[in-house]
Amino acid sequence: AYAEEEERRAAQEKLRNEVLAISRWTQLLSSIITRQRLKNSYETPSANPISHIPSDQGVGLEKEKIKLDSHSPVCNQGDKFTALSVAANNHHEHVFPAENQSFDEASSLRTKRCPCGFSIQVEEM
Repeated sequence: AYAEEEERRAAQEKLRNEVLAISRWTQLLSSIITRQRLKNSYETPSANPISHIPSDQGVGLEKEKIKLDSHSPVCNQGDKFTALSVAANNHHEHVFPAENQSFDEASSLRTKRCPCGFSIQVEEM
């Protein structure tokens, strides 16, 4: 009976160690992939880093906003601000309509664009 209990305990410990090893490997691979993506994004300089990203048609119609100030005017889709006018107007609320978003599956980057010309890249997991 003692030998059977010892075997069961050893089997449970072995299983626990295997689960921990798999978890650590998963974390390691994830960090390697993240490090490689960061390295690639810094090594490939380009004048327009978002020009190669294809448009994503499967995005809903929601609008996301980055609010810079509680009194800031909203950037409407019809407004086409120049960089100088946006820089002069510090109270601007960016709006990211779904039709101005794109997703690059190779790098898992979603690019969101405000009609004023501002864009932001977000990595999706």
